[in-house]
Amino acid sequence: MSRLTFRNWDPQHDAEAAFKIYSDIEVVRYLGCRVTVMESVEMQRERLQKIADSAASTGGVTGFWAACLDGEPVGSALFKELPDGEGNPTGDFEIGWHLRRDKWGQGLGTQIAAAMLELAHRHVPRVLAIAYPQNLASLRVMEKIGMQPLGLTSQYYGVECIAYESSLLARNGDNAATHR
Repeated sequence: MSRLTFRNWDPQHDAEAAFKIYSDIEVVRYLGCRVTVMESVEMQRERLQKIADSAASTGGVTGFWAACLDGEPVGSALFKELPDGEGNPTGDFEIGWHLRRDKWGQGLGTQIAAAMLELAHRHVPRVLAIAYPQNLASLRVMEKIGMQPLGLTSQYYGVECIAYESSLLARNGDNAATHR
């Protein structure tokens, strides 16, 4: 049986595995406000180093981790503060997941998302996940892990996306839960 685990990305040892993920246009086409396809393993290593440096400055509560299947990085898991269109923090937090294309359709995205949702709710009562409207696979994952759709928004990353929410207040049956 395969085992999914999470760990920090290691820029020196994981650059090739990460490159297999982020050099694929089909994987990155819905990530962020600008599509960035990694062009070399060295470019990927530099990106992983920036991620590692950023993680060191945040104390490890939020982050961007390697999602590993039997020890091999096959994707990423993230929990971070959402930026607005200018890159400024919004006070809202998101979970996210990225998978190498040959791992699509195996339920791993749902497993990663559920794990990130559990982690996020240890730190914040309200968690978002956002996706482009065309990213039907991610929208299905959000629904599978019990997130509720909030609709279209341009509040984050400066792009129009669909936001889903998970609120501990709503999960606990409190009707006083509010949506932004």
